[in-house]
Amino acid sequence: MKITNDKLMKIIKEEIAIVFTENDGPNLEDAQKALQATGQFSYEVALYKYLKEQGLNVEKVFDKLKKVPRGPERIKAAERLGINLEGGVKTRGYRMGGEQPAPIRPSVSRMALDSLIINVRRENLLSPDRMEEMDKQIKQAHADFKIAFDAKMAKKPDEVDARYGRIGRNRFKKGSLEEVEKIVVEEFKAVFHEQEEAYLQMLAEGEAIEEAEYRGRKVKLNKPTRGDVKKFKVYVKNAKGNVVKVNFGDKKMRIKKSNPKRRKSFRARHNCDNPGPKWKARYWSCKKW
Repeated sequence: MKITNDKLMKIIKEEIAIVFTENDGPNLEDAQKALQATGQFSYEVALYKYLKEQGLNVEKVFDKLKKVPRGPERIKAAERLGINLEGGVKTRGYRMGGEQPAPIRPSVSRMALDSLIINVRRENLLSPDRMEEMDKQIKQAHADFKIAFDAKMAKKPDEVDARYGRIGRNRFKKGSLEEVEKIVVEEFKAVFHEQEEAYLQMLAEGEAIEEAEYRGRKVKLNKPTRGDVKKFKVYVKNAKGNVVKVNFGDKKMRIKKSNPKRRKSFRARHNCDNPGPKWKARYWSCKKW
């Protein structure tokens, strides 16, 4: 027997109500306060995670930035420290509603790295251990808020509706199916991630992987990785022996080299029979196609 969406939503709604009746979970007001308290460190934690991923000395960078007031001078200081300012960083914080007292809601946004560096607060640039702890607290605050919000919505939707307006109605109406959609999307992302990793490994085959320095930080030559400006990036030495970054690949396009027609068309458009030197994007785009 086929279950309609309406029937499915009714079953899910009943099950959620039972679960939340048995276990109230975090109080919504307390969850909001925790969200607001931890969210004040969202910029600093986002910067810490970025620096850590880039292999930079976090304590050294923090010490330098603490000495520079907010503003354009921060950007110059960051460049001197070898921070790559291209691309953006995901920040996890909170946003305010319009009612008074304004309700607090979780928020995940993307901010340009140069704007992030300008806006971080010196007093919030803590030690790496404290940053790790704050990252955990921020994630926990977001998770607790979701549990508290759903529990309140299941028990007293009118109260939530009056405070949060349409967001409350939409979330309760579509929440469960949205969660399923998120799981499916994440699974697809995992598959695409594996495909990209395999593709990057193929690109690196036959290349001499060496360590070098680029703008004051250690990088690996001839080893493509996920990019920031474009889909992929790779560090190589140009004709003069200088280390340069090569960006290649369209973020909106999927790799479909297994399709013979697509492969032939791609190679013809990019003249892949003569891809040029490896410090040009065409070399890497053509390789393995």
